[in-house]
Amino acid sequence: MWSWWFVVALGAVTVDGGGVEEERPIDVAVLLPIAEVHRPFSAVRLRPAVDLGVARASAVLGRRVRVSYGDSRCSAIHGINEAINYYVRGPPNVYFGPVCDYAVSPVARQVYFWNIPVVSVGAVDVDFQVNRRRSYPLLTRAGPVNLVGLTDAILEEMRVFGWRRVTLLYEQDGWSDVIPPFCKLVAGSILHRLDSVAAPRVVQRDYYKFVSTVNFADDLVREVGRKYAGKCDSRV
Repeated sequence: MWSWWFVVALGAVTVDGGGVEEERPIDVAVLLPIAEVHRPFSAVRLRPAVDLGVARASAVLGRRVRVSYGDSRCSAIHGINEAINYYVRGPPNVYFGPVCDYAVSPVARQVYFWNIPVVSVGAVDVDFQVNRRRSYPLLTRAGPVNLVGLTDAILEEMRVFGWRRVTLLYEQDGWSDVIPPFCKLVAGSILHRLDSVAAPRVVQRDYYKFVSTVNFADDLVREVGRKYAGKCDSRV
């Protein structure tokens, strides 16, 4: 499936290119973690899909596709540095990645001035949707994870059961081996949607960030307690 996104994206680049000579190759800069092989979207894991996409795109478009990799390191610093290096050496036709939110954000903002599209299977934070036109007009998100969809599912559950009070307990660095700091991004997206969409239905909401040194059992008693726990009552 990911390889077909590759074909579609390159097709859009080709159409946008207008009068580009047919024999000129399409240059793709792939910005992914290279050294951090444990990440599910590291270069070593996604390269087979990229290779399939290159083969299909070349056959469909009748153009040679040249792919090179830069190490984003899942970092806001290294991601934009690699993007700038590619631009200086000779602008690519499209950037694939970065994936991590803090890495893709500066790249997706900068390419507005270069007029180069970015395709990412990450960029899951709600900010990429809320400020889509203003801050990320050349970004296409092609990933399976959508924090807005997750929050809407939570809101629907609240509606079904008549819940009017909600507190969000999260560990800031949780699941950072996937996207750092993933749990913080999830919590921020949920709170944003609760404030912007569910405000008329939620009479009370709060959040609490766990740290590694706390006693979780004590914190649960203190932060939840009778203020948020109790039987569901649709009349509340």
